Amino acid sequence: YLGEEGAVAVAVAAAAGGLPRLDRLFLANNQIGDAGVQALASAFAGGAFRELETLSLPNNPIGDAGLSALAAAFEKGALPTLKTNTKNAS
Repeated sequence: YLGEEGAVAVAVAAAAGGLPRLDRLFLANNQIGDAGVQALASAFAGGAFRELETLSLPNNPIGDAGLSALAAAFEKGALPTLKTNTKNAS
């Protein structure tokens, strides 16, 4: 599994300009908690993953801090091309 450190590494790489054309991000069952989701949300808010259409994060131990970070990123207009959030897909 990817875990917290892996999620942070993906976020850092994307924020640095990596993965510019990624349109699907499936991270189900990867033991990603608040720290990993906060890093991803920060990358989203900073304009990374501009072409992302599908985001899947089910079955991860995401708490209130991670959800708040995602909500704040979306309030800032992050992921404008997001069409599908497969929160219940596995």
